[in-house]
Amino acid sequence: SDAQNEKRRVLTQAGKLSPSQIDSVVSDIQNSALTKNVTETWTLSSMRIKVPTEAWYIRDLINNISLGFNYNKTLGQSPTIITSNSWTWNATMNYSVTLSRDLYFKPAEIPIIGSFFDLFSDYRDAKVYFAPQTITASVTANRKRSFSQSRPLNATSDTVALPKPNIQRDFVTTRGAGFSWMLTEGGFWNLALNYNFNISSTLAYLLADSTSEKSEGQIWRSIFGGQLFGRDYNYKQSFDLRTSPKIPSIFDLNRYVSLNAGYSSDYNWQNNFQQGELGKSAGYSSRINASLTIRLKSIFEPLFKESEPKAKVRTAQDGIPPQFRHQAVGETRTGRRTGRRDDVVPVGPEKETEPGKNILHPDTSKIHADSLKNAQPDSTGGISGKLMASLDYLKLFIKTFLLDYDQITVNISQNNSYTGGGLKGDGTGFNNFWGFSQSYDKGPSRLFMLGLSNDIGPRARAGNFTDTYTQNNNIDFSTSKPLWEGAQIKFNWKVGWGINKSVTIQTDSITGAASVLNQLTTGTIDRSFLSLPPSFIFSVFKNGIKKVHELYDPTAADPNANLSQAFLKGFESFSLLQKIPLLGNLSKYIPRPNWSFSWSGLEKYQLFSFAKRITIDHSYTSTYSEGFKVDPSGVNEIQTQKVDYGFDPLAGITFDFDKLFGGSFQGSVKYSSKTSYGLGLSTHNITESYSKDINITASWLKSGFEIPIFGVSLKNDLEISFSYTSGVTSTVLYNMDDWTDSGIPQDGKTTTTMEPKIKYVMSQRVTLSIFYRRTSIEPAGAARIPPTTTNEAGVDVRISIQ
Repeated sequence: SDAQNEKRRVLTQAGKLSPSQIDSVVSDIQNSALTKNVTETWTLSSMRIKVPTEAWYIRDLINNISLGFNYNKTLGQSPTIITSNSWTWNATMNYSVTLSRDLYFKPAEIPIIGSFFDLFSDYRDAKVYFAPQTITASVTANRKRSFSQSRPLNATSDTVALPKPNIQRDFVTTRGAGFSWMLTEGGFWNLALNYNFNISSTLAYLLADSTSEKSEGQIWRSIFGGQLFGRDYNYKQSFDLRTSPKIPSIFDLNRYVSLNAGYSSDYNWQNNFQQGELGKSAGYSSRINASLTIRLKSIFEPLFKESEPKAKVRTAQDGIPPQFRHQAVGETRTGRRTGRRDDVVPVGPEKETEPGKNILHPDTSKIHADSLKNAQPDSTGGISGKLMASLDYLKLFIKTFLLDYDQITVNISQNNSYTGGGLKGDGTGFNNFWGFSQSYDKGPSRLFMLGLSNDIGPRARAGNFTDTYTQNNNIDFSTSKPLWEGAQIKFNWKVGWGINKSVTIQTDSITGAASVLNQLTTGTIDRSFLSLPPSFIFSVFKNGIKKVHELYDPTAADPNANLSQAFLKGFESFSLLQKIPLLGNLSKYIPRPNWSFSWSGLEKYQLFSFAKRITIDHSYTSTYSEGFKVDPSGVNEIQTQKVDYGFDPLAGITFDFDKLFGGSFQGSVKYSSKTSYGLGLSTHNITESYSKDINITASWLKSGFEIPIFGVSLKNDLEISFSYTSGVTSTVLYNMDDWTDSGIPQDGKTTTTMEPKIKYVMSQRVTLSIFYRRTSIEPAGAARIPPTTTNEAGVDVRISIQ
C-alpha cells in the first residue's frame, strides 16, 4: 500500500500519464508482488472392460486390455512472471495375456517319426510348444504445452512492450510388444526365448508451422490421416535365447553333469532430426555365456569305495600249523571231540615226558615259529604283495590330488558391441527383422540386429563417421576340495582378454562410397597370477622386483620388449609353463591358481574347547594385467603391465563364546596385505604400491535381562563393542635404468583407528548409544601431509512413543 501511494504521487507530479494510466501502473505494483499457483488434476489410473463370456477372442483379447489417463493443468503468476499456463496429459493402453501351457505336441506321439524318439527313454516326454506362454503390448501418448509471459523489469507505462512469451510444446508416442516362449521342454535342448521391442516417435512437428500454432482440428486430422504415431526417433529391441540341456542318463551322467547356455542381444537405432540425413545411427550389444558343472567326486567315488571284507569266524585253530591243528583243539584222529583243548584222547602208546610237559600238549608257539621259518611265501607276499601296495599308493595319490574335488564349475562368456552412424536407410530395422526380404532402405539387416554381423549397411553421402567395436572374453574355472573335517580349500582360475577398435570412415558427396581414414585397435589381457612375496619361506622362489632387475638387459636390441618379458618372468613364482616350447607363446593366456582356505570347528579340539565356535580363514588373490595396441602392420605393442597380489586375509580367526558374564561374545582378528607393481614402458619405471592392515573387532551382547524401574521390570539389551584398525600404505618408484635396491619413496602413511562403543536398548522404545573414535595419521616416506590426530565422541538417544 505504501509503495502504491508513493508511486501514484511520483507519477502525478510528473504529469506525463493520464489518471487511467497511473491507475494501471499502480495496480501492477500489487500484481507484481503476488505469487499464485492453481493446479487441476484428473486421473484414471486403470480401467478394464470385462465382458462376461467364455469366447476366447473376447476373453483373451478384449478383457486383457487396460486403459489409463492422466491430465494436469497449472495456472500461476509471480513477481517475475505475469502469467503462466501449462498442461500435460498421458494416455496408456496395455495388453497382457497368459496362454495355456497345454498348447504343445509330443514328437514321440507322431506316427512313424515318433518311433525314433521311443528309442531314447530320456526324451520320450519331450514337448514342443507351438505358441508363446505370455504376450504383452503397450501404447502410450504424452502431450504437453507450457506458456509463460515474463514481467518487464521497469514498467512506467502501459505502452511498454512485453517480452516475447516462452512457449514450449511436445507430443511423443511409444509403442512396443513382447513375448516369452518356452519352445521345448523335457527334450535335450529345452529352449526358452524372450523378445520385446519399443519404438519412440514424435508428433511435435504437427503442432505448429513456421508462423503459428495449429488448431486442434488440424492436428488430429493429420494424425488420423496417416501419421498415427509420427516420426520414429528411437527403436530398441532385445532378444534372449536360453537353453538348459538335459544330459542323457547313460552312465548316470545326468546326475553328475549340468550345462546351461544362452545368447542375448540388444539392438538400438536412433535418428537425430537436427543432423538431417547424417543423423541415423545404430548399434548392438550381444552376450554369449555357458556354464558347466561337473560333480567330479561323485563320479569317481564308486571306484575308490573300499569293499568290506567278509566276516571271518575266529576258531581255536587260527595261528596253529595244519599238522598240529587236530591236537591243538582237542580233536582225536578218529574225529571225536572231547570238548576241551586239554582233554585229548591218546592215539598211541604213552611215553615218558619231561616233568610239566605232555606229548599230547606240545608247545604250539614253538611249533608255529618253526613252521613259519620253513614256510613258502603265499600269494600275498613277496613281489606280488609289494605290487599291490604300490597300486594302493597310486590309487590313493590319484584320488587325493586328481579326483577328490566336490565339483568343478566352468563359466565362459563373450561380450560384443558395435555402433556406427550416418546410415543411408530410413527404416528402424523392424521390417528387416520380421520380414522375408532384406533391404538396407528398411534399416540394418537381421543378422546385425542379432549381433551376428558387423555389416551395418551403406552410409549417407558427404559424412565423417566413427564406428566402434569391442569384444571381451572371460573364462572362469573353480573347484573346491575337503582336506579334513571342517577344513576346505577352494581354487579358482580366471582369464580374460578383449579388443577395442575404432574406425574413422568418410563418404563422398556423390555416390556415398566409404573409405577408411584411420583405424585404432587396442586390447587387454587379465588373468589370475601366482606371485608370492619374496620373504620368509617364499624367498626360495627368487621372484620379485630384484629378479626383474636381474633379468632386464638395457643393452638389448629392443629394451622395451626385454623389460616387458623381464617384468612378467621376474614376478612369477612358477614359470614352468613358459619353458615348455609348445606353451611358450600361450603361457600369458594360461591362468594360474588362486585359493582360499577355511577351517571351522576347531572348538572340538581340547586346546580350543573354551569357545563355542572358532574359524580360521586365509585367502590369496593375484592378477596380471596387460594393455597393448596394434600397430598398422598388425603387431601388438605392449603399453602397460601390472601385477597385483595380496592376502585378504593372510591369517584370520573368528571366535564365538556362548556364555561370558551372562552374555555372548564374538571377536575376530585379521591381518591382510596387498602389493601391486605397475610398469610404464615409456619411462622404464616400476611403481610399487603396498598396503597392510590389522583389524581387531570384539563385541559382547547381553539381551533380555530385567531391571526393575518404578516397580516395573523391563527387558533390556546391552551391547559393548570395540574395533581397532591399523593400516600402512606406501608407494615406491624403481627406475630400471638407474637401479637402487630400496627404490625412491614417493608417498606413505600409517593410519590407526580405535573405536569403543556402548549401546543400551530399553524395551525397544529407548535406545542409548555412546561412542568414542580416535584416528591418527602418521606420514611416511616422501609424504608431505602433516601428522594428525582426530578425536570424536558422541551420544545418540532415540525414544519411540506410540
